[in-house]
Amino acid sequence: MILAVFERHLDELAEGWFDAASSEAHRGGTAPLETVFGVREVLVETAAAIRVAIDRLVCEGSVPENAPWRALEVLAAREPQYSSCRAWSSDVQRRDRAELTCRVGEP
Repeated sequence: MILAVFERHLDELAEGWFDAASSEAHRGGTAPLETVFGVREVLVETAAAIRVAIDRLVCEGSVPENAPWRALEVLAAREPQYSSCRAWSSDVQRRDRAELTCRVGEP
């Protein structure tokens, strides 16, 4: 019963880190992805498409292999007001690109 109530209100849990009025985080740290999307699960077809997109971003060096969640930063950076939101520096990007190996056809 408690879990069902929790599941129905996942999107509201964002209030613990996100200020909807300013569209900014009001604390540091991390946030559960459930509070970003308001759900715990997506369709497997959607998950597969997301995985392919993340793998492509890793292969092209836009996202570090050891931090695939940073693909969300790439998406957010497409929004003009967040174009400088990348949390990782260009030095880190260069280092991570140098460490990446990507084989065509492999995930």
